[in-house]
Amino acid sequence: MQIGDTIRAAFDGKVRIKNFERRGYGYYLVIRHPNGLETVYGHLSKFLVGVNDIVRAGDPIALGGNTGRSTGSHLHFDALGGVGWNQRI
Repeated sequence: MQIGDTIRAAFDGKVRIKNFERRGYGYYLVIRHPNGLETVYGHLSKFLVGVNDIVRAGDPIALGGNTGRSTGSHLHFDALGGVGWNQRI
């Protein structure tokens, strides 16, 4: 993945968090899916969606980047089931 590549939603859902953390994921999104799963997309360079936006699987949601604690452009992708994002931090 290169900086600026399009990042797409893995599943249908609703954007729950759009945030920046300097020492971790950099610019990141959290999407909640109807089955309770949450997907996290980190180290982004630009957001293409906002909080509470409804997205469909395959929709563009962000551009890839190298923000936060990162040594090169990549996508940090997590899929969390049963434990919400807020319970992890």
